[in-house]
Amino acid sequence: MLRSNLHTHTTFCDGKNTPEEMARAAAQKGFVSLGFSGHSPAREDDSAMTDVLGYQKEIARLKALYAGRMAVYAGIEQDYLTKDVGPGYDYRIGSVHCLEKDGVLYPVDYSRGRFEESLRAGFNGDALAFAKLYFETVDRMITELKPDVIGHFDLVRKFNAGNAFFDEDGPAYRRMAEEALRPHARDGIFEVNTGVIFRGYRDAPYPAFWLLKLLREENARITITSDAHSAEGLDSGFVQARQLAREAGFESVWQLSPDGGGLREYPL
Repeated sequence: MLRSNLHTHTTFCDGKNTPEEMARAAAQKGFVSLGFSGHSPAREDDSAMTDVLGYQKEIARLKALYAGRMAVYAGIEQDYLTKDVGPGYDYRIGSVHCLEKDGVLYPVDYSRGRFEESLRAGFNGDALAFAKLYFETVDRMITELKPDVIGHFDLVRKFNAGNAFFDEDGPAYRRMAEEALRPHARDGIFEVNTGVIFRGYRDAPYPAFWLLKLLREENARITITSDAHSAEGLDSGFVQARQLAREAGFESVWQLSPDGGGLREYPL
């Protein structure tokens, strides 16, 4: 598998390091390609990009700076609430970070406290009802935005370690997740996202292993990403993610090519 990552955040949104610091660290780690993916401006918190033109200009500078050594790509993580991100991107990651119900926005992954507050305020404490709306929104996101990469498909599990809010093995949850996944299994490249491990919320990447096996049954495509918000996290969890993908039956992975040619299939 190529040493590469297409889900990377910087100080242009909610990342810790500048794009140049991230690129330098990736090159030192032996990366052959690196994709940046700033949060689209529609997010309702301080993690959204505000200087999109500055972001695009800086990534273009890094593309030229690392030409011949490491391919650099300008991507964007397009939230469902952003219907149009405009031109200038090499690829789009489609994600759902906020749910809308009766005109009110409820964050999915901002913090455990905000998650609990959302359950109380909008869902009468019913976490399965929250999960149901989440997967319905993911379904609409894929249908409407048609992203190149589908980001952290089951992000709703972020704060649910130990089944703290709902039973991930229960038939109700599994049914809603499966119903959202199967129709879209070939509509984009699903990421195996290790960021949740690096940040200490879960001990395995998104999606859950049973969903990863389901993706293989549906002949879906996958990419392994770290959703890095710091230079230290650029390749965190990749060995584990690669092993899980192999155990699920995958033999290949889609990564950003080292020649600037975009997403291509490589042996896992």
